[in-house]
Amino acid sequence: MISAIPSQPTSASAQCLCSYANTTSSLQVIRIGNPSAYSFERIVFPGDRLLFEAASDAQLEVLSTYLGQAIKIEKIPCHQLQVELNQPRLSA
Repeated sequence: MISAIPSQPTSASAQCLCSYANTTSSLQVIRIGNPSAYSFERIVFPGDRLLFEAASDAQLEVLSTYLGQAIKIEKIPCHQLQVELNQPRLSA
């Protein structure tokens, strides 16, 4: 299933469309936080893909369980998750 998160309010930094997929067999919590501005936190089920807009210099934090006990936190720069949009070509 593909979900979309509402876009962030515009800011000075460039926005990019990003995609994240939970390829694990467990629930994950993802978040982008900025105390002075926009932040979000979502649960991503196994096999789900999420589309969201974020500042290109933001980082996505992915929290997941490891062997059912410890919490693993991975940080991914949003520019690495950026979706390339192909513009349709007009044929003559």
